[in-house]
Amino acid sequence: MIRVFSSANGLLVDNLRNVLEAEGIDCLVKNRDSSLAAGELPQIETWLELWVINDAEVDEAQQLLRDAARLSEVETRWRCTHCGEQSDSRFSSCWKCGTEKGKKTPPAGFSAVSSTFSPSPRLGRAVSYFAVLALGAAIAMLLDATGQNRELSPSNGSVHTMDYNEDGEQDARYVARAGIVTRFEADRNFDGEIDLIQRADQDGRIINVRSDDDFDGHFEAEYQYKYDQPNYADFDYDGDGRVDREISYKAGVVVESIFLEGDCIVTRQRFRAGRLRYADQDLDCDGEFESRTLYDDYENPVK
Repeated sequence: MIRVFSSANGLLVDNLRNVLEAEGIDCLVKNRDSSLAAGELPQIETWLELWVINDAEVDEAQQLLRDAARLSEVETRWRCTHCGEQSDSRFSSCWKCGTEKGKKTPPAGFSAVSSTFSPSPRLGRAVSYFAVLALGAAIAMLLDATGQNRELSPSNGSVHTMDYNEDGEQDARYVARAGIVTRFEADRNFDGEIDLIQRADQDGRIINVRSDDDFDGHFEAEYQYKYDQPNYADFDYDGDGRVDREISYKAGVVVESIFLEGDCIVTRQRFRAGRLRYADQDLDCDGEFESRTLYDDYENPVK
């Protein structure tokens, strides 16, 4: 198993994983919990890592990543005829005033933003995920783990939409009030269903994030934020309405994760500085932990 990519941007790493898996390459993401330990560990040690499981597929995976990166760099800029601001070629309307490309006046209170990204035949539809990486990740970063939003638009309460793969359907949209993004929604796999919703307050601080990461139409993950930092998360993996996993945070860093079967805690994981240190197990659900597994600095079980 070999690492082929790492980044602090979780959306970017997940989208690259989707690119590889669409080509039949098995891979996994490491450091998902450790990425929340920024500030207590060297920054690069908290980055998410993309690993290819089969060493024989590493060269192909690296070529796919290079092709996707090269596609994202092919762009031109155009100048708005209304305000004079330059915009990326992936936008069909001005990011600043909303005026559509080639027109002289902006719309009243609404602007539509769409992508002109064109994937290569080799990567096919899979590399459309990289369109989300190139443009959508930039928008999603407005609602990042720091809880801080950047100002996007001078309009008040305007809705902006995006069509990453040019199929005529909305793939993402965000609402900006007084120049602050208060809601962001995305269809990350282009099936016509929203699978990521992020909400923020009027000051731009994240308050809630919901995600459907297996794209089955069920939002299995929900994160609650407090004071601009993740505070609690729960997961309902099987969609039965009962929590299967809970994660607790302190100052934005994961401290405990528990896995449940009904009302029984079958596994309890404890973290230090965002890294897994030990896990207790109660496999017979009698209320007593029968075993404990210790982990080293790389989160590998200590034998």
